[in-house]
Amino acid sequence: MKQLSIYLLFLSLSGLSCQSFELAEPFKFSSKAETLAGHLHADTVSHYSTFYNLKYGKEPNQVYDLYLPARQDNRKDMQSVSLILVHGGGWALLDKSFLNPYVESFKKQGLNVTIFNINHRLADRNEINFPEIMDDFRTFFAHHDSLRDSLHLNNKKVLWGYSSGGHLALSYAYMYGYKNIDATVAIVAPTDLSDPKIHEHIYDDKGRNLCTYLIGQSFEEAPHEFRMASPINYVTKDTPPTLLIYGGSDFLVDQSQGQRLHEKLTKVKVHNHFELVPDATHDMDGKTHELIAQSVEFLNGL
Repeated sequence: MKQLSIYLLFLSLSGLSCQSFELAEPFKFSSKAETLAGHLHADTVSHYSTFYNLKYGKEPNQVYDLYLPARQDNRKDMQSVSLILVHGGGWALLDKSFLNPYVESFKKQGLNVTIFNINHRLADRNEINFPEIMDDFRTFFAHHDSLRDSLHLNNKKVLWGYSSGGHLALSYAYMYGYKNIDATVAIVAPTDLSDPKIHEHIYDDKGRNLCTYLIGQSFEEAPHEFRMASPINYVTKDTPPTLLIYGGSDFLVDQSQGQRLHEKLTKVKVHNHFELVPDATHDMDGKTHELIAQSVEFLNGL
């Protein structure tokens, strides 16, 4: 009856199609090695049960898609690593569907992960700005932690973001999640919003300055707020291990955003890696599988 109740709860939350699965009893603590790589390879996952548009908060954009490992009968007590994906779109555009190709590539890696592809409220200059989006992350992780028993999650979390989503992933991990985020991967992410190459050059097709939308004011009006929303200013020796990937032909987010953060992380001896894809633009066209392979290689070293 308990299993059925949990199953029906997910069905009612999703509101869309899902594939059938059965949740086992609450997890038992694993005795496997506590390294992140050890947990990632504690089981080989070849199939996922999918739930769309689950709610983690009350706001319309506080939703996520869940990809839950479908275990063999003798592995249903296995705990998995949480992999949380954050979409790009200049903080004010797009949604989680942007990362669907990356989800599919991650699913093919056979890793012992439960995947959360999340939305956040979009910046609108007036009401939703950087602090409110960070509140979305806190709300998501509170919801996530409440599901730890029923979803058989261990305490390992990887935060992976693309472009503006990479900036948000780094910001949350460095500012708030350094004690419970085990690794962060950021693809073509702005790391210093006070850099004119960022706050003077990121516009949408309507001519809106998207950094101004995120902060709520222009850099000239609020330079301190731009610096406070820059993950490069929060590096400490406790910062989570970080992978930074940039494109050599990216004319939107210059590779120096990653290089400078890499240097700062290295100076305080935080495990990190900077990767430059020489021929890649900001869109990373045709690079999906390469980016996921690089991500997995980095995580395997932790």
